[in-house]
Amino acid sequence: MKHEIVNLEKGSEVFINEDLKELEIEATKPKFIDRGNKATSADFNQAVLNVDETWTDIDLSGIVPAGVKAVVISVYIQTTAALKSFQLRKNGNADIWNRSLMFTQIADLAFGGDAIVPLDSNRVIEYWRDAATWSTIQLTVKGWFK
Repeated sequence: MKHEIVNLEKGSEVFINEDLKELEIEATKPKFIDRGNKATSADFNQAVLNVDETWTDIDLSGIVPAGVKAVVISVYIQTTAALKSFQLRKNGNADIWNRSLMFTQIADLAFGGDAIVPLDSNRVIEYWRDAATWSTIQLTVKGWFK
């Protein structure tokens, strides 16, 4: 029996057992790279993330190297109102279900969490924030998947 291998990713490994009855393909697995300790404050804050209720680009090309598939971002938010959302998604993704969504729980109480966000080829993601008085928005890239 002849086996044909098509659409094999660069860096993939092919294993064929001794009896040639079984074919196993293992694609290169993503690797997490920890950014390490930052010497400064958050990468982005409410002063630069200041557009309400529209998807707006965040360019991460100055932080993450080329070839990165996704980033892990620490998000810290606070508003003067409860139930205000802050969202992150891959640039250009219009699917409402494929986003990271966080809400303020109580007025004037900070809330934090982490998000894994895919990158486009230019290393750009998008954010959305509800209209509110945002006293704190801090985004810090913790690491990435390559």
